[in-house]
Amino acid sequence: MTAHPDKSAPPALDPEHFRRLAHAAVDLAADYLAGIAAMPVFRPMSPAERAGLMQEPLAARGAEPRPCSSASARPSCPTRWATDIRDSSAG
Repeated sequence: MTAHPDKSAPPALDPEHFRRLAHAAVDLAADYLAGIAAMPVFRPMSPAERAGLMQEPLAARGAEPRPCSSASARPSCPTRWATDIRDSSAG
């Protein structure tokens, strides 16, 4: 393993911001695992849903990381993944 060439460069995230993001990631994983038994193994897509996804353009770059505000069901997470899980577990 090689060292970073510029040891004087500050980290991309300050330690507290990284800590908050890491805690949010662990909370998301724990919430997902806590409800996994109630989720369907597979949720088929309609042809219209599939076609819609294939038409969405890819972003030029990734989104900035930001934690979700709720630690339970995560309704504030603005991701398709979080919406799909809530929708699939409701029915």
